[in-house]
Amino acid sequence: RDEGIFENAAKMAPIWEEMLHSFADVPDVIDIRNMGLIGAMEIDPNSSRTAPELAKKAWDIGLSFRPIGNNFAMSPPLTIDEEHIGKVKDMLTKVLR
Repeated sequence: RDEGIFENAAKMAPIWEEMLHSFADVPDVIDIRNMGLIGAMEIDPNSSRTAPELAKKAWDIGLSFRPIGNNFAMSPPLTIDEEHIGKVKDMLTKVLR
């Protein structure tokens, strides 16, 4: 049965991208990459904050992402909607700012 999952992912991808790149001005974030609903942020290796520390802080408020070295990767469910992308942004704001 077609539930429009892939269509939703295609529709949400630019909103996800815009949300991720809204953190480009965070001093410790030195790169943001994404493809569709997969995204990653690179934390300055000279920062006092590390990706694993940020992942722990995120986990404590209900957000899960995968730290990989000084990067962290995120990929929401393909069924995500604009409201939940906004909630992810709010949580990332608490973690990064």
